[in-house]
Amino acid sequence: MQINPIFSSFLAVENIELDNKTELIKWSKEEINFDGTTNYKSTGSNHLNINEPILKELTQKIEQGFNNLHKQLGLSTKHKQTISSMWVNDGSDNVAIEAPHRHVDGILSAVYWPIADTNCAPLTFINPNNQMSYVFKSNMIETMNQFNSDRVNLQPQENQCVYFPSWLWHYVSHVLSKTNNRMSFAFNSEAVIG
Repeated sequence: MQINPIFSSFLAVENIELDNKTELIKWSKEEINFDGTTNYKSTGSNHLNINEPILKELTQKIEQGFNNLHKQLGLSTKHKQTISSMWVNDGSDNVAIEAPHRHVDGILSAVYWPIADTNCAPLTFINPNNQMSYVFKSNMIETMNQFNSDRVNLQPQENQCVYFPSWLWHYVSHVLSKTNNRMSFAFNSEAVIG
């Protein structure tokens, strides 16, 4: 019997090397401290200004990734992806990103880690087929795969960027972390005529 996947979702992964990574990290930590919100080590509520000169190299590479993905997904050649919002999170104790959420104002989303210790908190994605876990109970599963998993943990790696559809529910699994040495930039895209 041949099994064919249908109604697929996706994760696209690439490594991004930045010439100004050290300066970008330092600038980002200052931005996070400036935010100063109690128990919320993030600028997520105050999206970063995409036109900041220090962000130029990063935003160009992320937009290139969004547009490569746009093309590979077979989307309209009349459109292109552009970054609509971005923010930075620091550490593994950020309560704002540990609840399952999606990015309703984006088409594609991305997360880039300039810092990611080996045992930092993973990014967890939830299977959009929310009925599957009621059918395939955990005691029935011998080998987890794309057909029977209700969650997928992605362990961040330094310089790694992951792209995914904005409607895919996800969260950061802080309970699984053994270190707080982690920084992530998050992005949403929108399609524009281009």
